[in-house]
Amino acid sequence: MEEIIAAMIMSVGGGTLDVCAAKSAEGASGGIVILWDSGKWTEVDRVEGEFSISVLLACRRSGWKWACSCVYGPHDDGPREGLWGELSAVRAVWSLPWLVMGDFNVTHFPEDRNRQGPTDVGMANFSSWINDEGLIDIPPCNVAYTWINLRENPSLAHLDRVLLDAEWEARFPGCAGAHRLAFKLKRLRRRLREWARDARANRNVRKSLATEQIQRLDATERRGAKTIVAEELKMEEEAEWRQRSKALWLQSGDNNTRFFHAVASQQKHTNHIATMDIEGSTRMGDSNIASHLVDHYAKAFRRPRRWFLKWKDEFLPRVSGDQCTSLARPFQEEEV
Repeated sequence: MEEIIAAMIMSVGGGTLDVCAAKSAEGASGGIVILWDSGKWTEVDRVEGEFSISVLLACRRSGWKWACSCVYGPHDDGPREGLWGELSAVRAVWSLPWLVMGDFNVTHFPEDRNRQGPTDVGMANFSSWINDEGLIDIPPCNVAYTWINLRENPSLAHLDRVLLDAEWEARFPGCAGAHRLAFKLKRLRRRLREWARDARANRNVRKSLATEQIQRLDATERRGAKTIVAEELKMEEEAEWRQRSKALWLQSGDNNTRFFHAVASQQKHTNHIATMDIEGSTRMGDSNIASHLVDHYAKAFRRPRRWFLKWKDEFLPRVSGDQCTSLARPFQEEEV
């Protein structure tokens, strides 16, 4: 195990992040690794929980201390309560500026999923724990979701998070301010989109928003993703243009106008036969095609030839004159 960890440090951390605290994977739960530069930070203490690992680091130059916890949360709500308990216990013991990060396997807001639904128990408990600990949720930059189930109609979710407390923000005032403003602007943009959709019900705006969402998902997941909303909007737009064309035809369809001649030209172009495959050879030109069609239908509808059956004597012999006289005489008494 130590050889594997050493090889991982060399491949991931390179020559800068040369020390780590690791927790092995257990079943379906992934492993956890925290790496740092031993030339700048010294490990003072370490706590390994069931779902997390925490280290207490001290700066070699100034002696400033802070705590870092990395998480791989469980899928079920019951075991997840144990995660909140072990993290709160770590903070209570150290009482230092705290940074918490990792895959919590739970969302914080309903908009953290592409298929939004009501707030569930896990989401409510997670939000309550964040508020109780006074933590700040830093939104990701340029990435809306961090997990996908890789299906044809994928489910997306934001499960990986970085949380920090007020002491950390006071120590590094520039680390969260921009993120908080970006988070507010992100939520403001979402509210403005909802207002525009509900207030004006503009189909073009909704189509552009759906296209923007598809582009964002494509950039995030590097795969094509089609939404039913965009397809429905395209169908609505096509239906509207069909209605417009019908209205224009009712208005000026029978008049000798430019529109009438354009429609007639289009119909002529649609019905025109440019080439025809005849017995393995391609005929081009109106005269060649017309000649073949005339020959074809002339043969098909030509008047059929009459046939007369002639019998020969050897097939059906003729009655002689004596036989005719015998057949025509009256019956005799002995014949009865």
